[in-house]
Amino acid sequence: MAVSMPESRPPHLQARPPFAWRVREALYRIWLRTAPNLIICTLLFFFLLLALWSQIVYTVNPGERAVLFRRFSGTDLSQSYGEGIHFINPINSLTVYNVRTQEKHSTLVILSNNGLDIRITVVYRYHPELEHLPELHQRVGPNYEQVIVTPAVFSSIREVIGKYKPEEIYTTHTNIIPGEAFREAVERAKLDFITIDALIIENIALPPPVQEAIASKHVVEQQLLEYEFKIKREEKEFLRKEIEGKGFQRYHELLSSNLNQELLVWSGIRATKELAESPNAKVIIIGGGGGDKGGIGLPLILGGQMGLDTTANDKKAPEPAAEEKPAQPENKEAASTPAAAKAPAKQTEPGAHKP
Repeated sequence: MAVSMPESRPPHLQARPPFAWRVREALYRIWLRTAPNLIICTLLFFFLLLALWSQIVYTVNPGERAVLFRRFSGTDLSQSYGEGIHFINPINSLTVYNVRTQEKHSTLVILSNNGLDIRITVVYRYHPELEHLPELHQRVGPNYEQVIVTPAVFSSIREVIGKYKPEEIYTTHTNIIPGEAFREAVERAKLDFITIDALIIENIALPPPVQEAIASKHVVEQQLLEYEFKIKREEKEFLRKEIEGKGFQRYHELLSSNLNQELLVWSGIRATKELAESPNAKVIIIGGGGGDKGGIGLPLILGGQMGLDTTANDKKAPEPAAEEKPAQPENKEAASTPAAAKAPAKQTEPGAHKP
């Protein structure tokens, strides 16, 4: 707003406005001229920032690392970016890799050395080498698992399995094959900056007829081993019985040479003591003993000689009483004359009732 001066004074004598007022008025005129363009540029900037936000700001999560690709100079081989938020030029790109140990299950069909199909299920674990991650990105790329790891594992397993027969794969070499395949796969993958941590064969499936034949063969082998064991056992039993028989023979020879009256008496006393200490009910018949040592009684005396019956029980107790038949020899002599034997028999019957 211009300040009006009295018209009586000449124009060169009129007062000039302050400097600050003139600057503010100039800026205001500039704003009026540039305001639409400035607003449009600001909106365009924020729109471009929003559109390029994903190419400017990168987040690297735990267990990941990133490799930078510069549009004008190529892959940055000097470093890889760790976990966190990174701001880069939108014309460049940042590729994120999972550097944790990863696991993959796969099934493949392999031919054995005699041409049979063998279905194998494998599990392998791997991870990229951190110090060589830019080189891996430059040479292979993010799909290194399909390009490097899986072919290396499959080719190593095929090479190892092709050396053996189906029955060897199924039985004797189950621990050898994974080790050989693992070493072969590690050597191949290491050339492309990948480390294979483990290779496990979960299942080996042979054709059903071959599998049944192998199982039948092993059943017969186990039966043969069983028969061999039985033969060895019988041989050992024969040897044991032979040694036992020789021992009994030697024992009886020694016993018969050293058997005397004192030994028999001592054995009878020991047997009598054992019978007395037994908790079972028993009947012990003690003989009078006709020896020259004072008539030592033993559990059983037969024919005036001392003997030992360690199996005496209730059923054998009445046997000594049955042996006492003093009239038996006389009856045998009387039986030689039948007529004389019948007459005394008839005379003794009435006499038995007399007082």
